[in-house]
Amino acid sequence: MQHHFGNWPSPITADMIAQGVKKFGDCQANDDCLYWTESVAAENGRMTLKSWSEETGTVELLQAPYSVRSKVHEYGGRALLVSDNRIFFINDKDQCLYEIIDGLPKQITNMPNWRFADMDYDPARNRLIAVGEFHDAQSHHPENSIISIKLDQEAMITNPDLVVRGADFFACPRISPDSQKLVFLSWNLPDMPWDGARAYIKTLSSDEAPEALTNEADRAFQPHWLNATQIAMIIERAENGKGKLFILNIENNEAQVLELSEDIDIDLFLPLWQFGMASYAIDFKGSACVAGFDSGHFRLHYTQSQSVVSTIIPGYIDRINMIAGLPAGILNFSDTPQCIARLKIDHGKLKRQVISANTKLPIDRNSISAPRLIQFEAGHLVGNALYYPPTLEGIAISDAELPPMIVSAHGGPTGFANRGFDPKIQYYTSRGFAYLDVDYRGSAGYGRAYREALDGGWGVADVQDIIAATEMTLSQGLADPHNLFISGSSAGGFSVLATLVSSQLFKAGVSRYGIGDLLKLEETTHKFEAGYIKRLIGVRDDMSMEERQALYHMRSPLYHSDKITSPVLFLQGQEDKVVPPSQAEMMIKALKAQNIPVAYRLFEGEGHGFRKPEHVKEAIELEYNFYANALNIDLGENAVQIPWV
Repeated sequence: MQHHFGNWPSPITADMIAQGVKKFGDCQANDDCLYWTESVAAENGRMTLKSWSEETGTVELLQAPYSVRSKVHEYGGRALLVSDNRIFFINDKDQCLYEIIDGLPKQITNMPNWRFADMDYDPARNRLIAVGEFHDAQSHHPENSIISIKLDQEAMITNPDLVVRGADFFACPRISPDSQKLVFLSWNLPDMPWDGARAYIKTLSSDEAPEALTNEADRAFQPHWLNATQIAMIIERAENGKGKLFILNIENNEAQVLELSEDIDIDLFLPLWQFGMASYAIDFKGSACVAGFDSGHFRLHYTQSQSVVSTIIPGYIDRINMIAGLPAGILNFSDTPQCIARLKIDHGKLKRQVISANTKLPIDRNSISAPRLIQFEAGHLVGNALYYPPTLEGIAISDAELPPMIVSAHGGPTGFANRGFDPKIQYYTSRGFAYLDVDYRGSAGYGRAYREALDGGWGVADVQDIIAATEMTLSQGLADPHNLFISGSSAGGFSVLATLVSSQLFKAGVSRYGIGDLLKLEETTHKFEAGYIKRLIGVRDDMSMEERQALYHMRSPLYHSDKITSPVLFLQGQEDKVVPPSQAEMMIKALKAQNIPVAYRLFEGEGHGFRKPEHVKEAIELEYNFYANALNIDLGENAVQIPWV
């Protein structure tokens, strides 16, 4: 039987991805026990809480209707804290704090206008320290602070105590082992955390202002107390441009880089989009590990009892921890779906002990598309993209055949292409599509110079890189130049629209909650990203209002929609506070006026990203049918109706 590209008999269905693939959130270790949050597809993506140890195995600790999720900064993260064998969490629906006592959740706070995240426990005062976000109905932007919650109260607490305030944002409040000091990160608008986060220390018994631990030009990430006088921290220094692990001695104000090896040059600095992100772990038994980017690959570097192992990982590790002297966390390996696992080193080789696996997709290992690195010129720098060839066991491709290709622009734009097994990518490659995931300028993992190369150039440099990566792939004979598609979410959706404005290389595009009008977005988006656009497009303080507006218009796809000639599919959450539906709807109106075919699906009850299984399934199927329509593929009884406007 002859099989056509784009319509191979893939064993992966959209329903399998929506119903069977779990999402993991927070992951923490306490003593020799690992705790994590995990989605339950059958319960609309509720994030349950589980634990594991060698002694107990896996135990579920939280039942419906409770769901562990923070909404601070809208992106949340670290809604869980396990400390001194006490378990605290933030409940999604009411954003209140709870403690699990005798197996049951007990509500601690009743504060409808507050959100919390990134907690730490202060045993000397029996209280929680956390990032607090107060939402006042009279103000467009909430007030952020570090707060404390006393735990010895009989009644629910209705107001927190303020510990530190005055900055626009805070993260990583961590109590010293002697409960005398607090280390934390803070930054101010218009900066994002990777642009301006500094580490500070405050003596809790004093009213004196916090003292800065890091220089203004440096960027701080993931502070962690080693003892009462030493703090481990990732610092990205201006002179070397990559995040390294330092040990700061607060008694003599010395900072010494912790060199786990002399011959590695990995970047440990991560963009703090969510609380709880971690790229290293250290225990008190002499074991330590760091995990970061090494020239486009991901490297784990692990030390234990004087032995050292440094190895490239086929994927990446998220929320890394140490349990019983071994690295553990959320593993995103390229050959298996995401899982909770512990790593073991056996004679220098990496072995995985899977603790919680995703539902196994019915795909043979020989049908998994393994990515290869494609390099391209990114201005005066070198860019990387991951190319996934079409792959399905039993189907051979002749040298004369060229597959259609989907080019993906990741979100952020300060993010990076997924190094792990992505079932949505495999959904397409097993149907006969090639897939190209581009780390354009501005992507994390390559040091400060590459990340900041997008500053002032958003909508230009990213577009140039997407086109350059695509053309490099075409020059290697890896895709059909007449059947190219482009897809992206959020900031990636903006890059999709900007690329369609600048190039006719692509047959069609898909924008998932993407941006069309930058000025309108800045007026309506949430506080966390309120100043982000200014840096990205190059707004200067000395610009007049007319000059600023002209720059916003020049970079916004909405005002150049007459240059778009390809059909576009828009997928959007109705309750999106980051990129509201008006962004998609303005673009749709403009494209309709140009008689460009446009389709639109607005998902009720969804925010910035889709969670409900039925919506995840529908979004995948709509996108696939959109590509199939452009390729004139008849899907027969498997076709779904495209919502043309």
